[in-house]
Amino acid sequence: MTTTRANSADKTRFVAYEQFTGLDTSRDVVNMDTGTGQALVDLNNGFCDQRGQIVRDAGVTRRAANSRVKHIAFFSKDQIAYAEVHGDGTHFISETGIESPTVYPENIIPTTTVFNRELVFSVRGLQPLIYTGNRWRTTTSTHLNTELPAYCTTVRDRACFAGLKSSSTQILISEDGNLDKHFNDTDPNSESALRAGTLDIRNLLGTADEITGLSSFEQDKLVVFASDRVFVFAMDPDISRIELDTDTNVGIGCASHNTIQQAGTDLLYCSRSGVHALRRVSENGLQVGVVKLSERIDLEYRRLFQQVEDPETITAVYDRDEQQYHVYFPLGSSGDTTRLTMTFVSGEGGVQTRWSSSDHLNATCGAFLFGNFVVGTPFGIYTVGKIEDTDTATPTMRAKTPVLWTGPFDGRKQSKSLLIQAFGDGELQIEAQDENGRDLGAMAIQLTEADDSGKRSVPLSAQYLRPFEHRYRGLQLTFTYSGKGLFRIIGIAVELRN
Repeated sequence: MTTTRANSADKTRFVAYEQFTGLDTSRDVVNMDTGTGQALVDLNNGFCDQRGQIVRDAGVTRRAANSRVKHIAFFSKDQIAYAEVHGDGTHFISETGIESPTVYPENIIPTTTVFNRELVFSVRGLQPLIYTGNRWRTTTSTHLNTELPAYCTTVRDRACFAGLKSSSTQILISEDGNLDKHFNDTDPNSESALRAGTLDIRNLLGTADEITGLSSFEQDKLVVFASDRVFVFAMDPDISRIELDTDTNVGIGCASHNTIQQAGTDLLYCSRSGVHALRRVSENGLQVGVVKLSERIDLEYRRLFQQVEDPETITAVYDRDEQQYHVYFPLGSSGDTTRLTMTFVSGEGGVQTRWSSSDHLNATCGAFLFGNFVVGTPFGIYTVGKIEDTDTATPTMRAKTPVLWTGPFDGRKQSKSLLIQAFGDGELQIEAQDENGRDLGAMAIQLTEADDSGKRSVPLSAQYLRPFEHRYRGLQLTFTYSGKGLFRIIGIAVELRN
């Protein structure tokens, strides 16, 4: 960060804070002053981008539905289908207005997959529903209609189901290319390589654990999640050649199937203890392992996880355009939802993660396809725009620093002014407290819209210097912004008298 003010005649100096790294709850607030690479103790409805700037989240526009939406999936790049809660239960509806005649209970947890250009909704203990584009249908598979699976995924031209009525450790694998043909629907004497089959991991578990999720991985692998283990099976068109990858030994399971998301070559998911990525980890690329990505917000993650009544209601979505993984925590019966967001950024040490939170619209779920990002809320479905859009409903952003010592932590300081470098078109409010929480006053800055390419040094028009005459040992600042379009905080600096 650079400033535009030289030291004055009464010998002052600037102490700057920049290159913000997002939310961090792994350390105490009095032990987080780093200056460059500065972490925050609160960042709500905003995130820290590639350049270390604090950026307000994108706004939204209404898209569909009017009631509480608990699950969304894309049928095609232009059309979604969703589960919406009405007074009599959960209705399955397409964006074109086609509604399933079957009404399911309110407390269901749907999972989805796309198979043969049909959108499959699987619900524990109930018949799967399938949206074809012009109607809703049920499967003709007697085996599926008997087992009533909870989880579904698609791997190498086969539909896979788990969370069965008769077994919590078995997976049903469809006939190659045929969603409606499963093991009990076919001739038991068939020798066709493309026939349906089953897998059972009960003897692999060695405990009373059970399947909690399914996913595809690297095009030709089936990942089976239990609550404390992960198994990877190499799929093959020949059902007899499907085999366990014995080189994979992952001892951190999945808490909710609906948090499993593909992110490039990683498979992201949520456990009881945090967010993890299943990826190739060995130097030769032969071994699959797990990497934890949420160390910096472990305390916050566990706090939210403990407030969720049923971990399976936690959902997630990966925005490929913005490289952000959003996790939604429904907080008990209050109706409130908190979102944790992990933003991937590239740095000198490789890909890094930066965390933030959001409570905008109490969004509960999301879906992403072809650059379209939609979220479900208690009031319907909204399309998420871009951070620079000026015609969307934008959230109010809040960011809070830890205690900034602006010098030796045991010495008292005399400040003269506060310098803020920011872009936006709205009002930025700043509240200040000392290390004991004593109020040091507040100020408001009216930001004016300016050309912001984000690729050049900060012009004078984006630097705001305000009087700030106070004595303190430590300083904590809270920023609240409301306005339209793009908003960024590039850096802050405190001018001190020597």
